[in-house]
Amino acid sequence: MDKLIDYAIQTNSGLFAVLFIVLLSITIGFVRWVIKTNNEREKRYIGVIDKQAEGLKMIDHIHKDVKEMKEHLFRK
Repeated sequence: MDKLIDYAIQTNSGLFAVLFIVLLSITIGFVRWVIKTNNEREKRYIGVIDKQAEGLKMIDHIHKDVKEMKEHLFRK
């Protein structure tokens, strides 16, 4: 990396080459950070969705129990 920067400085367009390398490095770092952040967020979303699914299952069980109670009460 140091040799590449030294070579870029020695050429006519060395300054632009160095700036390009720095900009490319920053861009790659930013993209990696965004991907990491998105993966963490996705894991949290999946956790929330799983908890909501469990809650919906419980509501379905409660609904069935209430229906059975009503049938039992009104049968008499």
